Amino acid sequence: MKRFTLLVAIFAIFAMVGCVKPSAENGDTIYYTTTDGSEVDIRQSGFDASVASNSYSNGVGTIVFNGPISRIGRNAFASCDNLQTIELPTNIHTIDCDAFSGCVGLTSVKFNNNLSLINSYAFYGCSALKEVILPSRVSDIGHHAFANCTALERVEASEELVTIGASAFFHCDALVEFDTTRAQQITYVRFGAFDECNALERIEFPATLSIIDERAFYHAASLKECKLNVTKRPTSSIDMFANVHPDFAIYVPHALVASFQEVNYWKMYQIVGF
Repeated sequence: MKRFTLLVAIFAIFAMVGCVKPSAENGDTIYYTTTDGSEVDIRQSGFDASVASNSYSNGVGTIVFNGPISRIGRNAFASCDNLQTIELPTNIHTIDCDAFSGCVGLTSVKFNNNLSLINSYAFYGCSALKEVILPSRVSDIGHHAFANCTALERVEASEELVTIGASAFFHCDALVEFDTTRAQQITYVRFGAFDECNALERIEFPATLSIIDERAFYHAASLKECKLNVTKRPTSSIDMFANVHPDFAIYVPHALVASFQEVNYWKMYQIVGF
């Protein structure tokens, strides 16, 4: 009888183990807050693991997955009007197209250190977002990634940033500072990247800059200074700095002043040596 009781207990334990969800121990978790204290409505197809639970209590929401997730997929949080803050897990390397587009209540995002790509329209129209500090491995900001983020005041570029996509910061009216202190690999500023950034007064680029596309700073009405720490003149295009501040000047190393002044798309601007 004792042996039978023991076997029953063992089978019961195995049955319980078989019912345990792996998500709590092995899965990734996203933490968030909302403007109304309720859960966000997410699209489960936007992740590469299944959502085990999405709950909200004591002022914090948690989305638990049944495995690791490597990306915030297309439209995953799109138009979640009540999403206020979000903290991404460490395995995330990509934020996909439109992942947070239209999240009008989003005020801050805590990125992880493995993030390398912010895709097109990822944060389009996040009109309450005020600051973006890119983690070191982000190399590409996709086109329109932060366009129409009208409250965005400051962006700190990452160490490995190479490409600023077309219209990436289009119509970011409040953008005062695009800090490139850490960024020493920026190569390409694409079409309209800072178009209509009306509050931006100064910007600086590292020696690696090689291309500035058409209308990169078009209608950046307050822009007075662009400093280029380059060793040779970048490839340029028409209207790179059209409709900027009347006192606008481009600062380049003394040895390159003549090189800039002899090319059409550069010589139309005031070139000053440093």
